[in-house]
Amino acid sequence: MSMHRFAPAVTLGLVCLGIVTGANEARADSRDDTFYDLLTMEDLDCESKYFSCPRGPANLVGIAQAACGEMMRGASKSETVAKLGDIKLSMSRKQVLTFINISAAVYCPLYL
Repeated sequence: MSMHRFAPAVTLGLVCLGIVTGANEARADSRDDTFYDLLTMEDLDCESKYFSCPRGPANLVGIAQAACGEMMRGASKSETVAKLGDIKLSMSRKQVLTFINISAAVYCPLYL
């Protein structure tokens, strides 16, 4: 059984651990740091071949927030995957879904 099958559970667990242990939610950048760390674990960060990040991690935070915005407007994860999949055609559908799941876990957990 591959480790990637557990990635959403691990992601959610890490996010919950940060909340339970009293992570400083007043600092917006701590949530951004958590998001970027989770992307790095999945090789979906600015160092990967999938994203150009002229503004650094802020580029990926913007994409994540756009994904949450789509889901908040009623788009399903599949519809959101289709829209975000257009950003980098070299990403597999699974990678885009992983990106969306991490985005939701950090920025809009109601949509997990």
